[in-house]
Amino acid sequence: MSTGVICTMIAFAWLWSVIYNLAPIYGWTKVAYKLGATQCGPIMPKTPLEKSHSYCNTLINLITPIVVMIFCNVRIFRAVGQHLTRMRQTSNMDFKNTVLQQRRITITLVIVIVCFFLCWTPYTVYSCMIALSRDPKWVPLILNPISYWFGYINSACNPVIYALRSPSFRQGYKEILFGHSEVSTGMLLCK
Repeated sequence: MSTGVICTMIAFAWLWSVIYNLAPIYGWTKVAYKLGATQCGPIMPKTPLEKSHSYCNTLINLITPIVVMIFCNVRIFRAVGQHLTRMRQTSNMDFKNTVLQQRRITITLVIVIVCFFLCWTPYTVYSCMIALSRDPKWVPLILNPISYWFGYINSACNPVIYALRSPSFRQGYKEILFGHSEVSTGMLLCK
């Protein structure tokens, strides 16, 4: 992928975030404090326009990222597979070792996608329940903060997943946290 394509994708992600979160300003939805929910957010949708905000939220902020993640991860998996094949052809790398590495990478990528889906689905379901219900009081208020917290938890999951699944990520985290690569956890515990 070229630098231009990468920059365009990053710019689009930021642009979409700004446009989507300015929705109350241009009348797509309204924002209000939600009693018992600990934060402000889109009001309970009543008009077709306000309900379309919830539906767009589902499409653009859950389904689209999952499709993009699957697409990108398939490309990553193929590139890694090609790289491992080249390495096996030019070195003494064992076929079994190559398959094990590919399997480990595949499992890690699947875990990341499933984690994203599990963390963001509660918010999306809550949003759709609100949009589809005739009476917003039908949807329990406690679902609002729970659904938001699941979304927030997703931000913490990826570093943990990568640290658990990849020795090189663990080493990188140690270097970031402790300042240099020679520091061992045992040395820190003894001081």
